[in-house]
Amino acid sequence: MWGFGKKKKTNPDGVNLLASILVCYPEITTISYEPSEQTVEITFALNQRMDEKEYTTTVNFIWESVAAYQSLQGLDDVSMECSMELQGEMGFLHIKRDLMSLTRGEVALLATLMRERFGDKLALDTKTDMRIDSESQAMQEEIIERILGNVQQVRLSERLVGIREEDHVVVFNR
Repeated sequence: MWGFGKKKKTNPDGVNLLASILVCYPEITTISYEPSEQTVEITFALNQRMDEKEYTTTVNFIWESVAAYQSLQGLDDVSMECSMELQGEMGFLHIKRDLMSLTRGEVALLATLMRERFGDKLALDTKTDMRIDSESQAMQEEIIERILGNVQQVRLSERLVGIREEDHVVVFNR
């Protein structure tokens, strides 16, 4: 007997969420979703290595800022982890968050904090300016808000990774 299983379709909401976040926030290098933990990991690339003191200061700054934001939003005890990866002269700051309480405003806050803290030390695509106009930005933010609401109600089952590559955003199922 020959068995041909149906290939499970990837939930378009998950793909659209990761793609929209990358389009809207060029400071973010990659974003991934892990269904077993229901977490997203947002990665920022730096054109420099961070020493232990700068890493600790940065993580404390992020924790305090996110905690203040969450408090203003009425959220308590939200799960967040930070880690640093060094590769050559590059540094990658990974921020892992639970998807169920993540908001578009928090993603925007993280992107703004990193842009303001590191400026031209952030590894951004130099071949093209990934910034979008304010009308498109507002539309993408609405899409992110809507999709976050959807995926927080219907659990995503696929592991997804979104990356920025030159002037393209690519999301794939891993």
